[in-house]
Amino acid sequence: MVQKAHGDDYIQFGKNIAEAREKMGLTQTEASKVLDIPQSTYAGYETGVRKVPLSIIKKLSNFYNISADILLGTEIESSEINTIAAHHDDDEFTEEELQAIEEFKQFVLSKRKNK
Repeated sequence: MVQKAHGDDYIQFGKNIAEAREKMGLTQTEASKVLDIPQSTYAGYETGVRKVPLSIIKKLSNFYNISADILLGTEIESSEINTIAAHHDDDEFTEEELQAIEEFKQFVLSKRKNK
């Protein structure tokens, strides 16, 4: 019996966990054993034919050390982030220093785009 995928979101989620698993050099069988999930169930998650409980999304996120947002495909693009935080010891940054931080942030982002 051929099972039908539950939709594009499930298919994308499956691709994302498959990519994470492959980056770790694991087979589906190895990953499913570590996660204590039947291999056929795990395979269903990767192909999008099984709905994924929240508890499993958390488990996969922790195991692959990837945010659930990334696994779900809902992460915010870095260009949409307008806030940058910096730790300091009770010193306030001057406008000039804040501008230098912003320039450095843009430099780092440009390096990412060139990869």
